[in-house]
Amino acid sequence: MVNSTVESTAPRPTPLADDLRREIEQIEDRIDTLRTLIQNCRKAITVSRFAVGAGAVGFVATLGGALRPDATLLVFAIAAMVGGIVWLGANKSSLRDAIGEMHAKELVRADLIDLLPWQTIEPLDARERHHDPETGALD
Repeated sequence: MVNSTVESTAPRPTPLADDLRREIEQIEDRIDTLRTLIQNCRKAITVSRFAVGAGAVGFVATLGGALRPDATLLVFAIAAMVGGIVWLGANKSSLRDAIGEMHAKELVRADLIDLLPWQTIEPLDARERHHDPETGALD
């Protein structure tokens, strides 16, 4: 059973602490969104590298004679390389921006956490025992 006197004497959060907690929650939500964006950018970078590689293989194979010379295949190979390069660059840029913003948000979150008031939390069984300050013994 919870001791009601302990609950009533516990420090109540201040409006400032509540505002800080809300702001920290908003920052953590943004950090989670950025983590998802970073994962998606990394996946897109992998796909774009594959597109560049596949386009290059198709291009070289067509010009080298390994594949039947076909203008359509050559156009698709060049399109895959160019598209892959463009998509790679866009996702690398987005990745770099997202990582930078995430690190900045993490620093702000850490600063806000440092501003929160500290609370002492006692174990449940410590409420029933008494500490003798002279001997350091528990009753």
